[in-house]
Amino acid sequence: MTKKESELGHILATRSRAAGADSVAGGPGWEAFDMLFQSNPQPMWIYERRSLRFLDVNEAAINKYGYSLEEFLDMTLADIRPAEDLARLEKATAGSAKVGYHISSGWRHRARDGSIIYVNIHSHDIAYRDKEAVLVTAADVTQLFEVIEQLETQKAYFHQLFHNSPEGIVLLDKDGTILEANEGFQKMFGYTYDELIGRTPLSLIVPTDAVDGSMRAFNTNMNMNEPARVSSVRRKKNGEIINVEVLAYPLHVKGEARGVFAIYQDTTEKQRAMSEIEYQARHDALTGLANRMH
Repeated sequence: MTKKESELGHILATRSRAAGADSVAGGPGWEAFDMLFQSNPQPMWIYERRSLRFLDVNEAAINKYGYSLEEFLDMTLADIRPAEDLARLEKATAGSAKVGYHISSGWRHRARDGSIIYVNIHSHDIAYRDKEAVLVTAADVTQLFEVIEQLETQKAYFHQLFHNSPEGIVLLDKDGTILEANEGFQKMFGYTYDELIGRTPLSLIVPTDAVDGSMRAFNTNMNMNEPARVSSVRRKKNGEIINVEVLAYPLHVKGEARGVFAIYQDTTEKQRAMSEIEYQARHDALTGLANRMH
């Protein structure tokens, strides 16, 4: 006898003791049901509706959760839930009305080693050994939930960076239309959020004589795989012209250009300071006359 056959024999013997020898057969079709139940690669169990106590579990559940058959049969559904999820379990199992076939998602189960398993539950009411019971299949979606959590975390980081940055940040689609603009961008150019969304920088903040250059820069940046830095001038809502430095990041999804993520820095004061320093270097401080060039 192989090790697996020995273990299976032990499991079946334990199941027989727990259920009672006369009830193992379970009536017509039991052998086919038991074969499908035990050989299913997804964790499955049967629990009593009234007490929520496990009546049977398959090998996949034993392997996934780490509890032995004996341990499972001494447990209820509450024993595989984190304490903070018990209220949801109580609400989901309240009452005695049968619901037939049911699917629910986003459940958290606790394995024997304390690790958390995220599952989607498929349940079906059955009569099992003269008891009102529920047959459950638990689909492990832990990896999916971990990916979702990572994406949510990244989204939160991006939201904080985007909306709290002192720089002006704008997100454009591939046609140059503004999809998002942070508060820094709104303050820099004097427009409200609603005035910006759905418009283009060309129509709002680019001076007429800089339109052609700005369009060329946008189209070039869309087709690049690296960010581009541009120094130029832009126009505020009140008509004031300011110096800006723009750092534009092309956005590509699966190799397709989708838009541009642009960061604007107002360099007007910096340019004025540099011009003043340059003027003082070239002119006499007392007379204001230009210095001789050697």
